[in-house]
Amino acid sequence: MLRRWISTLGSFFIIGCFLLPLPLKAETILYSVFLDSSTLAQGYALEYADVTIDIPPGIFTEALEAKIKRPSEKDIPPFPAHKTLVSEVYIYDIRMQSPQILKKPVGVTLGVQSNTSAMKRLYFFDRNVSQWVSMPSKFNSTTHSIHSSLPFPYSLIAVFEDAQTSGAPALEKDALWSQYDSAAFSVLDRRTKRVLYEKQSYVVRPMASLTKLMTALVALEQGFDFKQVATYDASCDRIGSRLNVKSGETLYVRDLWYTMLAGSANNAAVCFVRALGFDEKTFVRTMNAKANQLGLIHTHFVDATGLSEENVTTAAEFAVIVSEASRYFKVLQATTVPAYRFTTLNRGIPHTIRNTNRFLFNLEYRITAAKTGYTDEALYTQVIAAKNEQGDEIIVVLLGNPSWQDRYDETKQLVRETFQNYRW
Repeated sequence: MLRRWISTLGSFFIIGCFLLPLPLKAETILYSVFLDSSTLAQGYALEYADVTIDIPPGIFTEALEAKIKRPSEKDIPPFPAHKTLVSEVYIYDIRMQSPQILKKPVGVTLGVQSNTSAMKRLYFFDRNVSQWVSMPSKFNSTTHSIHSSLPFPYSLIAVFEDAQTSGAPALEKDALWSQYDSAAFSVLDRRTKRVLYEKQSYVVRPMASLTKLMTALVALEQGFDFKQVATYDASCDRIGSRLNVKSGETLYVRDLWYTMLAGSANNAAVCFVRALGFDEKTFVRTMNAKANQLGLIHTHFVDATGLSEENVTTAAEFAVIVSEASRYFKVLQATTVPAYRFTTLNRGIPHTIRNTNRFLFNLEYRITAAKTGYTDEALYTQVIAAKNEQGDEIIVVLLGNPSWQDRYDETKQLVRETFQNYRW
């Protein structure tokens, strides 16, 4: 996963920017230790106040000096937009004679100085692009700290949380939450973009067919005609869920759209992309460009279907994609229709496409967007945008559930408990 993460960030990891620290004007050394090779072979933890840097055994073979430092206030870069600093700002510096990206990451634990329910993440400052970059982070409510891993021997680090937004829903004092088996999920308030509840929401995971929502979003921004006629070609064939058509059959782009989103057919997604005038690789580059535009640094695509385990995201980041895609009425229509029927144009063969999302038949809330997914690597995934009777809307992204049935049960429970536990 570390290797994939480094590859995903691509140009971020320019050795000169991370491994050869630019001296700040007034750094204060808080902790310094000389570590010999025998100590490094066993691993070592640098500890000062509320920060711990864990050096794994064996990643350094030469003796070195390790420091924890504090930058001067004027040397701390501007904070990320819509974020609030909730920790001390530190520099850890593990000097080596031959700078390199580490084969194993160092563990970073930082104390958190906030009691709010807002999402908190560890960030490092990327000098290559002059911005703070968030890392997959785990919050420990017992120690009130954030833990993450970084593959650099030098970093400026801090913890930021989502800024409190005016008008955001308030958590009830007697709120109760169930236990969930899903590997990760995120519940987002649609209007304020505030994370209301989460579990491992910044852990990078495969997304499976949730990918098709980004395929749809990019297609809508490119523009297309529902009435355009497309010809199916056998080269569009893919494993998994598929539309049962043969090479040479013709159908409308509208039919491919609904089959891709409601039926989650992989061959329909590929045929749809080609009908827009793209080859899949070119279209995927546009998908990744859109992810970058949205600031989704942990989201990456290699195909338009979601079949590859290298299509990865986080629950928190994919909620942003759902929020963007569901602004379009065509997405609402296609993802929430119980069934879609059409007939191929040249052969007159009727087809009935049934929606893969059982949550549509939930009568408690109005569903405004929905999508499911599954691969062996991603397990069961699901997204839902739901409104209550008062018009309050939330987005739920669920990743890595081991059970087909539990995916629906946990999504339904998350929606119900969020509306019960928050007051808009």
